[in-house]
Amino acid sequence: GGGGSNLEVKVFGYDFDQTNKISEELTQFLKTQTGFKDISVSRDKDKAEIQIIPDRNKLSQLGLNTSILASSVRNRILGYTASKYKEDGTEYDIIVKYDDNYLTTVKDIENMSIIGPRGNIVKLKDIAQIKQMFTTPNVEHENKIRVNKIVTTLQGRDLGSAVDIINQHIKTMNMPKNIFVEVGGAAKDMQDSFKDIAMLFVLIILLVYIVMASQFESLREPFIIMFSVPFAVTGVFLSLFITGTTLNLISGIAIVMLVGIVVKNSIVLIDFTNILRNRGMSISKAITASGKSRLRPILMTSLTTILGMFPLALSTGEGATMWQPMGIAMIGGMVFSLIISLILVPVIYSLFGNSRIKRIRKNIRKNI
Repeated sequence: GGGGSNLEVKVFGYDFDQTNKISEELTQFLKTQTGFKDISVSRDKDKAEIQIIPDRNKLSQLGLNTSILASSVRNRILGYTASKYKEDGTEYDIIVKYDDNYLTTVKDIENMSIIGPRGNIVKLKDIAQIKQMFTTPNVEHENKIRVNKIVTTLQGRDLGSAVDIINQHIKTMNMPKNIFVEVGGAAKDMQDSFKDIAMLFVLIILLVYIVMASQFESLREPFIIMFSVPFAVTGVFLSLFITGTTLNLISGIAIVMLVGIVVKNSIVLIDFTNILRNRGMSISKAITASGKSRLRPILMTSLTTILGMFPLALSTGEGATMWQPMGIAMIGGMVFSLIISLILVPVIYSLFGNSRIKRIRKNIRKNI
């Protein structure tokens, strides 16, 4: 989901002017798009400052040094606590400093009087050079590269569409060769989480298949049962689409959970079909009989899970929006897999069984 998620657009590069220009362009673009709120840039704009560069030769001739010069300038601008004043038990600092009215221009600073250790008075401009500069107040680094971050909060827009809009705009920008842009924050976390979930999904499918293969002592029947998994995932996507819910980390966890749940119905059906086959029934009769016999327990177990998820899917309390996708995904996946277990899995079992019988008969004819 997108409400309240933070999104970072990172502009990497060593050139301040270029990265500031790209950051400003991206900031203005985000301000024109809906769903992006509280847009801020991590790097402050350049600030004007006055630098005092002392002439060390002149300082030494007058018996001064940089420490005396620095403390003299600081005391005249910020003030020096000369003494303390007590009244009615309260103590007040007596601060001596230049009047702010006499510190309004660079000339005022240049004409500031500095008293040396010999009692000699000299103007600041005679012993130092005063320069007006523009400096960047803060510089962030990531992986040893300068970075400027544009941070925004998403409201009424999901994370996926926000990333797509930004990436599409980045492609249209005239990007210098030494500058590159990366989308981070919650978007980066989401991508990493989905990669982990995808890997976990594949691992669980393999583990479930291995467990069923060891129990059925066959590679064919677990393969038939696993057909219910992709259709369960289809049911998840359909339910999320119908309800207007986005695919996020919570619904991704629900997909992983469904792998172990949806194969249960097919296992019950295939296992009983095998028992009937071993008793001498034909494939078609065994499938029909197992369907009639196992319909009720399959419906009962599936409906209990589906109904148990309804409070989670329909809840409106505090924090409900976070867990709703799990309930919706579980219901959609279970409903779809229930239909597939009762219709498609028996059909696939019949096809595999008939093809196996044909191969056996063919081998018998060859031997004869």
